[in-house]
Amino acid sequence: MKTELLAPCAMYCGACAIYMASREDNEKLKGKLATAYGVDVAQIACNGCLSDERFVYCETCGIRSCVMEKNLDGCHQCEAFPCRLIDHFPVPVGKKVILRSVPDRRRLGTEEWVKQEQERYCCPHCDSRLFRGARRCASCKEPVDPDETKVVPHQLRPQREQPMKINPDVVAPCGLYCGVCAVYIAHRDRNRKFKERLLGLYQGKVAGKGTLPNSKTLSIEDIRCKGCLSEEPFMHCRQCAIRDCTREKGFAGCHQCDAFPCRHIDDFPMTVGKKVILRAVPYWRKVGTEKWIADEEARYICPECGNRVFRGVVRCNRCKAEMDLD
Repeated sequence: MKTELLAPCAMYCGACAIYMASREDNEKLKGKLATAYGVDVAQIACNGCLSDERFVYCETCGIRSCVMEKNLDGCHQCEAFPCRLIDHFPVPVGKKVILRSVPDRRRLGTEEWVKQEQERYCCPHCDSRLFRGARRCASCKEPVDPDETKVVPHQLRPQREQPMKINPDVVAPCGLYCGVCAVYIAHRDRNRKFKERLLGLYQGKVAGKGTLPNSKTLSIEDIRCKGCLSEEPFMHCRQCAIRDCTREKGFAGCHQCDAFPCRHIDDFPMTVGKKVILRAVPYWRKVGTEKWIADEEARYICPECGNRVFRGVVRCNRCKAEMDLD
């Protein structure tokens, strides 16, 4: 549990749009927030209310100053709650959350309160992370209202009943389902920090992970993809021998090919990718496309906190639990 995120006002920083935009270097979200708060984009930066790098409003927050003067951890320890500082809080959503969240923290204790807030700000449709005040999930585009909705633990949420809508652009022939690909996710979420890490990975700067062919001139701008079969595939997908081979044979994927596994699989340059191909293709052949996709999406969810993660992940970016889901 990161103490820097335990905002005294009980607006948990882990679900704060500014914290999330700053941590993920999401330029689009930063621009929207800068307009909403009337500040420069460069000021949309925060590592948590109790960290050494706080958003400008947190620096001048009367609630934070009051709690520190009283030597309390938060409003949940104060008998005067709710007070005039809460009454005069300038952001309506924030005030509403404070009035709900402070009694929850008092009743549950800090650790359980944090878990509840993490569950609350998780899309009920696709399990993507949401921020406080969200009205539509950035991943699945479904309408949401996490500030009002009753928290339903991830494992108790109803399973999808209607037929799955499959995006053909992400059904990679090699069995590396694009929906859980780090490049696809980083591009979709406009996550520049993530793109920087991926650039180093594909250029062979991570020991034991492999190197993509022709990656010496790869740049941040090249870390972009809308799916292997889309009109905007990643650089490696454009030069992929597996993709070319299945097209030449008229196959939807390697699961339809009697020659699998072949020399193209043996020569696949990325260690994790090769391992997943050897697991995923036989499973795709066995269960069919819809169940294969559904199970790949279910596989890449943190078992500790329910956060959606990507293929190759070794540590959850939310709860920091170590994992090996491949």
